[in-house]
Amino acid sequence: MKNQVLAFIDLETTGLLTNSHEIIEIGCVLAEQKFSEDGVLTLKYVDEFEYKVKPTHIETADPVGLSINGYDEKDWVSAVSLKDAIEDMATKVRNAIMVGHNVAFDFAFFF
Repeated sequence: MKNQVLAFIDLETTGLLTNSHEIIEIGCVLAEQKFSEDGVLTLKYVDEFEYKVKPTHIETADPVGLSINGYDEKDWVSAVSLKDAIEDMATKVRNAIMVGHNVAFDFAFFF
């Protein structure tokens, strides 16, 4: 068994549709998985980070989605572009395995 860094990634979006909604927040916790010689798995906290992402088409957002995610324009004043968030995140999660809850949903928004 191989030791590996895991990236527990979670996105918040303006709705459920990848063709009309967008990412507004990215959170990640990095943990290193280690297996002992007898096969016992442990996780060691490595780092965590979060990006508030400036929406470019807030007019297409689902109001219910915004409410669930706690979106308030004043909290996103210092938000970064999605491009900047992804570029920075890519360097931090390089060679890590993406894990999380409903990864297929989150993954679809990246592409």
